[in-house]
Amino acid sequence: MSASVTMADIITGCATHYAVEPGLLSTHRRDHLVQSARMIAIWFGASLARLSFAEIGAALGRGEHQAQTAFATVEARRCSPAFREMMDGLETAILAIARLRSLGMTPSAPSIDPRSIAERILAGGNRAAGMASIHEIRALCQAVLADDRDHIEEESVDG
Repeated sequence: MSASVTMADIITGCATHYAVEPGLLSTHRRDHLVQSARMIAIWFGASLARLSFAEIGAALGRGEHQAQTAFATVEARRCSPAFREMMDGLETAILAIARLRSLGMTPSAPSIDPRSIAERILAGGNRAAGMASIHEIRALCQAVLADDRDHIEEESVDG
């Protein structure tokens, strides 16, 4: 028996796939990663969870019309074999999250990997740097400061 998929399962899966904080999907951020994760979450909300556009919109801080528009946009992109393949993999992940939840196991929230953030920003240039979320910037700062602390401790042991 398959577990019923909730909007929370979908948000977790889409946020993990796009390496963004799940809470960002219900904000009004318009950067590419958050917007893509949100649109795909809307599509899965309608197709997997069988929610109405009004319910999906409410879960993501959007209106019914915005949810319908996002659904249509994703539906149009599904003609691409590469996009469809990505969606199939994401659907598998969402179903796994729902199954874990049905077994009483809470999938952990995605962690933000400073290295992957830095690689994405360096590869994407100024535009990608400008789209980094507060959470991502904080993760980068913590990584740099942790590295500095390790470096200072090494110097004091050696010196």
